[in-house]
Amino acid sequence: MKKYSSNEKLTMMSWNINQRSGFGGKENIAPIVFEEIKENNSDIIVLCEFVKLTGYNSFIVQLEGIGYVVMCDYRRDKRVNEILIAIKKEILQGNDFIINTLPNVDTETNLYPNFLHVRFKYNGKELNIIGARIRISNSSSSDFQERRLQLDSLTKYVDKLNGATIIAGDFNNGYFKEGETSSSYSGKSREFYSYPLLKEESKAIGFELHTPKENGSWRNIKLDHILAKGANIITPIYDWGFTKRSNYKHNAIGIPDHAVLTASFSLWRFR
Repeated sequence: MKKYSSNEKLTMMSWNINQRSGFGGKENIAPIVFEEIKENNSDIIVLCEFVKLTGYNSFIVQLEGIGYVVMCDYRRDKRVNEILIAIKKEILQGNDFIINTLPNVDTETNLYPNFLHVRFKYNGKELNIIGARIRISNSSSSDFQERRLQLDSLTKYVDKLNGATIIAGDFNNGYFKEGETSSSYSGKSREFYSYPLLKEESKAIGFELHTPKENGSWRNIKLDHILAKGANIITPIYDWGFTKRSNYKHNAIGIPDHAVLTASFSLWRFR
């Protein structure tokens, strides 16, 4: 059986919007976020560091007003970093969708990232869209060990899924240089969790890691990526265009400090 890429392409964007739960986040999501989403007009949106502050419902209504169905984790209390996924109504095609989550309580042996999974059928094909953010603390060795445990929880979950799967988000993998491997960081915090490790662990379960070639997604570091299985990712780009807007403020809580990660994709079909 041979795989082929479908001619039907979808567009997506993934963005850490810097609501920073627990660090004095604003009560309303900054207008620049909706403005950029509206202009980008992607079929699928994944937002990290989305927080249910006082005005979050107004933001959801705005997204619905431009044709999106909005999904988030309704278990969560307010003021917790979460994932929001929004999908154009015409992409869902009136089909039902399923929202899945990971546990929101850590144990000594299991830690979990910010996470949201939406499963639906697109043109008869199963499609899993997952938003994820690896949580961080103080960049110590124990912090990077905890990041690894979160990755383990994520890979264990997605390895069991059927259908095409796309994971997008902020993986907080730390700085890396091209050509490094997971063994390049002996004696450093990153020996426990790093970009090369993320790439190796993704490949081990059949996923391909996609990272734009240019720039960084946070300062000069590439933290935001797309992992895909059963889908062809086309031209991932870090877009900093929103920083040219008149209402952009540098280094302000509630104003995104990561690039928008955009890409298009098509699903594999088999013959």
